Amino acid sequence: MKKLVSKTMQLSAVVMIFMVQSCNKTPLPYTENVITENTNNDAKLVLVAFGQFNTNVGSTVDGNTGQSWINKYKAANGGVGKTYTLNNAGLRAILNKPNCVGICLYPAKDNSYKDHVLPIGVDKYGKVIPMPTVNTMSGNITWKTAYAWIVKAQGLNKGRFLGKNTFVRLKIFSCYTCKITQVDYGINEQNVQQYLLSNPYGLNAARQFEDRSVTPPASSFPAP
Repeated sequence: MKKLVSKTMQLSAVVMIFMVQSCNKTPLPYTENVITENTNNDAKLVLVAFGQFNTNVGSTVDGNTGQSWINKYKAANGGVGKTYTLNNAGLRAILNKPNCVGICLYPAKDNSYKDHVLPIGVDKYGKVIPMPTVNTMSGNITWKTAYAWIVKAQGLNKGRFLGKNTFVRLKIFSCYTCKITQVDYGINEQNVQQYLLSNPYGLNAARQFEDRSVTPPASSFPAP
């Protein structure tokens, strides 16, 4: 068994893009065990490439790199940094929706022009998955209001998509005392604004971040 697991892990590392997505199984609420099991099973079935939007999008950014991106954002904004928090219960509700492969974080502005980061579920085609309400730091808003806030921020083509496995690494499924995920604004080496996600509860002793996201086209989010 150990040899089989080892070979599977090696195969996964060597042929990262040659995976099979299971489209015929009934979607299950995601836990760390479910995702690990699905990933291992998929690694045994090769020769079909992942689409751009899948559970594996995103990866860990080491603390030094993440902090340098945060510092670069501060330098570009008069020495002032910016953070946002996402409600983990809300993230779980999104990720447990059928066909959801991850979350796109959209920049938004409310009617007072206060900045927000809105988490929206996305399917494997890059299309958003409507929800009755969308969670913000100020409370829940309607789907129609969320769309209006994103448009106000000119954010339809500025969302950052991260797959489900990113949120597994952030412990939102396994740590129910962890109520929020922190979002730090950063600017990477290509001068593109990024959202750096981290668990603020001391579980990441090395202060690691999650990013390496992709951007869906504006057409992914049609008007309600």
